[in-house]
Amino acid sequence: MRGPGPRLETTEGGLTVFFRRYLYSPRDPRRRPRMIASSAVIEGRCLYMVTSPLLGYGLDTLLKRIPDDSHVIAVEVSLELFSLCRSRVEPGLLEHPRLSWVQLSDEASLSEVLDGLGLWRFRRIRRVELSGGSQLNADICSRLVSFAMDSLAAYWRNRHALRILGRHWVRHFYANLANMSRCRLKPAAGLRIGKIPVVVGAGPSLDEGFDFVVSHRSRLSVWASDTALGALLQRGIEPDIVCALETQAWNHLDFHDSHKGRFTLLADMTCYPPTLEHAEAGVELFTSLFARLDFLDRVQGAGLAFRPIPPLGSVGLAAVHLALELSSLPVLLLGLDFAYSPGKTHARGSSVHRWQLSTAERTDPLPGWQAVMGRPRTLAPGASGRPVPTDTVLTGYASLLRNYRSHPGSSGRIYVLGGGGLNLGFPVLSRKDAAELVSDTRVEDSPAILRGWGAAAVAPGPPGIAGASESGIPSGAAGAAAAAGISESGIPSGSAGAAAAAGDSGSGIPGAAAGAAAAAGDSGSGIPSGAAGAIGAAGAAERFLVKELEKLQSVIDAWDAYASGSGRRETLRDALRMIDHVYCDFPDAPPLPRDDDSFLVRAVTRCRELKRYISRLINS
Repeated sequence: MRGPGPRLETTEGGLTVFFRRYLYSPRDPRRRPRMIASSAVIEGRCLYMVTSPLLGYGLDTLLKRIPDDSHVIAVEVSLELFSLCRSRVEPGLLEHPRLSWVQLSDEASLSEVLDGLGLWRFRRIRRVELSGGSQLNADICSRLVSFAMDSLAAYWRNRHALRILGRHWVRHFYANLANMSRCRLKPAAGLRIGKIPVVVGAGPSLDEGFDFVVSHRSRLSVWASDTALGALLQRGIEPDIVCALETQAWNHLDFHDSHKGRFTLLADMTCYPPTLEHAEAGVELFTSLFARLDFLDRVQGAGLAFRPIPPLGSVGLAAVHLALELSSLPVLLLGLDFAYSPGKTHARGSSVHRWQLSTAERTDPLPGWQAVMGRPRTLAPGASGRPVPTDTVLTGYASLLRNYRSHPGSSGRIYVLGGGGLNLGFPVLSRKDAAELVSDTRVEDSPAILRGWGAAAVAPGPPGIAGASESGIPSGAAGAAAAAGISESGIPSGSAGAAAAAGDSGSGIPGAAAGAAAAAGDSGSGIPSGAAGAIGAAGAAERFLVKELEKLQSVIDAWDAYASGSGRRETLRDALRMIDHVYCDFPDAPPLPRDDDSFLVRAVTRCRELKRYISRLINS
């Protein structure tokens, strides 16, 4: 009788593996893997994922064929197979410089591996199956490969966005810190999240969901994206929270005619600074990790520990992440379509819809629609079961959102109201089912209050959502889609470029500065003392800006010494490493900083510009 565990068997052609069935041929186990490796498509800068490599048959053939700028990652899901087979791999294969052999079964572990490899090195991913082992864990293997492909696609989308908008994010980060240092921002008294969060985007399906929000308003906490704010106010719905992530001046259109709103404004630190003036009930600040920077680490360690959120690329995704992180209740999604209706990209009354109405003319009756149609379009399964029109940018965001299905903190908590958008893999509720869910869920009579501008524990997002790259997905402005869409289409977007052009929008909740609460004299209840909290944050912000000026000046001094012949290139390069945000948007390939004079001149020039900019902010 065959045992339950995997085992090796000897054949004329070498060892084979049996586990429930033969995973190689029982006669000639090497033949088929080598044939598959010989017929694999060979491309430059390609990451080849070999699922369940077992004894490594065929890997030597594949490694000989791929170019030097490609790499093979052999992923074994089964710990039993990994332990049995790895020690019997041909000598020298495991030490090959273009081979990574790992055992893992979750996206978080794969994300760490991709981090180590550096996604910037690759432009595409191809899956190669050299054994039957992957069929034992087919779903897991497929999920890991999809995750890797999504991560790579997201990296390059975000790299493009960072190239276009990175300079603005850095400057606006400093500008908002300067406003904090002058106590120009009114801190919110606290965020009440004891009710069921409903994250409202501006997709076309929002038009069908207003009545539900009105009917159950007393048990819902309405988190509106800036793009959806106008649509809600037009129907008399005052949101509890409005999220603003946009770094461009388009954001003002989202807040048109909302100056009397009593909502709390949740703003990314990269947000367009004048947007923060639309905060009658106060501002809560958070920061999206738009790139992996020492600069952002310094912010966290300087008494300015704004709640960081993963670089998700879409304001809707950021809203879902924060809703899951800051509440233990079910999270409802409304208007997060990641798709559009023919001739209609947004809900009626949204900022984009009003812009279209105000600029429509006889020769262009639907402004912006031609640009939307110019993107790579596709039909994808909809939540209603019917195919819906969308594009590759939006389907990429939808794929990232689907990753929340397997995250322990979000499993079974996300529900979609209506069925007008893409199929996100979450339960779609009819109005009757949604009403029962809301009625049966216990909400707090005295909702919990998150401290404003106080200590905030950082909870990681779903595995791999944050991506693995030198530059992350910028969610603090317009994501990759903004760089790809706004300047070309002219469609104003208060959230996520192409995503906003197709109705993807949402909101997020920041926590905030850890040191500010202590400096403000936190009472111990978790609630900061209002004005005192703002003063504490102001002091921390001012000290941080002064130190940043010192770091920039040290680089300038190092350059002057190097240019005069009295300094060393290494000293200048080491100084630049401390201010990596200065060149985060440079088109140069990582790793940075570089040693060549072309890079050094551009980096020092940027340092001088940024130093003048911060000095003006401090003295204004």
